[in-house]
Amino acid sequence: MRAAHFLDPGPSNRLVLSIRSGIAADIDFGLDRLVQVTSVDPDLVRLGEMTGLLDGCLALITDYVDRRRTDRARGVPVLGALVGDDSRDVLRRRAGEAALILRNLAPESRSREPLLASRKLKKAICDVLDEGETGALDIEETTEIRLCLLDVLECVAEHIPLALPGHAIAITAEEEADEERAPPKPEPADSPSVRLFPLLVSLTRTKDRALILAGFRCLSALALNDKSDSVFALLTYEAVPPLPKPHPHPIQTAIELLPLADAELNLAILEFVYQHTLLPSNAALLATRPELLGILRLLCAKFHVGSRVEEVEIDLGVVQSEAKTYRDSHGAVKHPRKPSALVAVKGNLVTRDELAQLVTLQEPARALAWCVLLSLTVHPLP
Repeated sequence: MRAAHFLDPGPSNRLVLSIRSGIAADIDFGLDRLVQVTSVDPDLVRLGEMTGLLDGCLALITDYVDRRRTDRARGVPVLGALVGDDSRDVLRRRAGEAALILRNLAPESRSREPLLASRKLKKAICDVLDEGETGALDIEETTEIRLCLLDVLECVAEHIPLALPGHAIAITAEEEADEERAPPKPEPADSPSVRLFPLLVSLTRTKDRALILAGFRCLSALALNDKSDSVFALLTYEAVPPLPKPHPHPIQTAIELLPLADAELNLAILEFVYQHTLLPSNAALLATRPELLGILRLLCAKFHVGSRVEEVEIDLGVVQSEAKTYRDSHGAVKHPRKPSALVAVKGNLVTRDELAQLVTLQEPARALAWCVLLSLTVHPLP
């Protein structure tokens, strides 16, 4: 059977049915083929045409998160606590492969709509990020899965609005003018729109460079959505519970990390600072900081990061005028110059005796005496 047959679209696709079968051998078979295909040519696998693929991958990720919670409740912190097909190690591997498949497909434009339409995706991302902060078990287990899902989030973050705890998602002016539209309801505390921002803020304070990079990139992408302005406002962050905040606002972390000589990290931080200061209130608060001069120096010193010198030659065409046309046809007119008085005088302007006298003088007396002699030579007395 040819491998291309496994990529036929529709709900009866062999690979989709395999990862959703619940049979260990079939799950591993489907994941292995999907990882290979999406890594080489992701355009061959389309989420919108393979019904159930997205839900199947998210189900494997959720199974792993649920298993971690169960082991934590039972007090089993060891990675390979149980031996068998349903051990946490096996579930972690399958969840990592499922997250990798989604990560490979997310940059494709045809995958954007299915990813945005899935409510399970945002919840799964929040659950994995939340599980990564739990110290009762090995948090390094979830690093690879978190990075893959953060890459997925970055691809669709611009279209995901965020909300403050106890508040509804902001609406646009057009939506507000619609009288038939029902007023928005406050988002529950467990909504991904509420949970996502604090989880990404905590990522910026980790010791893992890859997670810090992914956290800032996702924050910058989420800030592109105008409905999330209230969430990214520094004034709001410092006023909304819980207080005090477990982590400072990402702008403070960005300023602290800016002096590092890390080009990739600097680019992510500069992008976030740019998005942060697009809000007038954030820009005003940044301008009132006592260390503003030092911050500006750091920012100016980083402007060359990722840049390249480019030389561009431009030929500025001269507009044809009547004067230039006449000059080109008749040639340049040369006007004779009258010889100056200095040129007309033959010989040296001063004699040897006068020169010896001038050498012994100090300035400015020497210059004055020379000028007097020069005037007498050029214009002799009558």
